[in-house]
Amino acid sequence: MYKSLQKFLTEYKEHKPDKLGRLIDDIFFIWKHGVEHLQSLHNALNNYHPTIKFEMNYSQTEVNFLDNTVFIKDNLIHTKLCIKPTDKNNICIIPAVTHIMSKRLFLMHKH
Repeated sequence: MYKSLQKFLTEYKEHKPDKLGRLIDDIFFIWKHGVEHLQSLHNALNNYHPTIKFEMNYSQTEVNFLDNTVFIKDNLIHTKLCIKPTDKNNICIIPAVTHIMSKRLFLMHKH
């Protein structure tokens, strides 16, 4: 998917993001060209490849990306932890005396 995005951006002649950040199939960028141009980019991108479609979430105040809320304040980019309503805060504590192989098996067969 990322290769298709890169190819699209090299061919696209309208407004583009300056820099992209990504983690696997999640992509993040700051947009400076207005909502109409952003929607045009999104439409063109979704028409570029017949089977790859992009979902877009945007806001003029803040946006959640992975486990962060990204926002601009005083013309600087800031982040804060984003805790999703479905977060269960599961933590696995393994005693230090547990044999390393037991730790591996426990992590592999976690319920």
